[in-house]
Amino acid sequence: MDFYIEELVKKNKETKDHILTVLMVFGGIIFSIVMFFALLLITPSFGAFSQIVGSLGLLLIAGIWYLVYLLNGSRSVEYEYIVINSSLDIDKITAKKRRKKMLEIDIKDASIMACIDDELNNAVYKNLNGTKIRDYSAKSKNLNTYFIEYSSDGGREIVLFQPTSKMVDALWQFNPRAVKKYEV
Repeated sequence: MDFYIEELVKKNKETKDHILTVLMVFGGIIFSIVMFFALLLITPSFGAFSQIVGSLGLLLIAGIWYLVYLLNGSRSVEYEYIVINSSLDIDKITAKKRRKKMLEIDIKDASIMACIDDELNNAVYKNLNGTKIRDYSAKSKNLNTYFIEYSSDGGREIVLFQPTSKMVDALWQFNPRAVKKYEV
């Protein structure tokens, strides 16, 4: 039996994302005000070229606001989890435009996959001891966050993600010893 399941989760914005957005907008406002007054003071001294200098200044202000728009859009992140048989792929989608493969792991190679809230099976997650953590979770309170521990070239790694129960069931089929189902 072949499995193919895909799920798209939107990462919830954290406090730092909101602070960065406010700082970018505030910076854009400050730059626009300074540039506008600089244009008022400098443009008359250019004589015949004053319209060109004024137009370039306004174009620069518009460019800064476009940059603020692009940077704010890049804070929008979604993760796509794809299960194809025993393989779990995680892609990061930024601003609904750019896709980057973040991880591909065969669940058969995992030493454990469990919910971080599962007190019976989360001892590995609680004892990280210098373990590299890759967080691909949506940071949603409505979804259970799971971790997968596996060995890679760089040593022991843990991946955080938020699969559906259907996805957990599919992965359990390929490694029932390591995949721990968790019911709330």
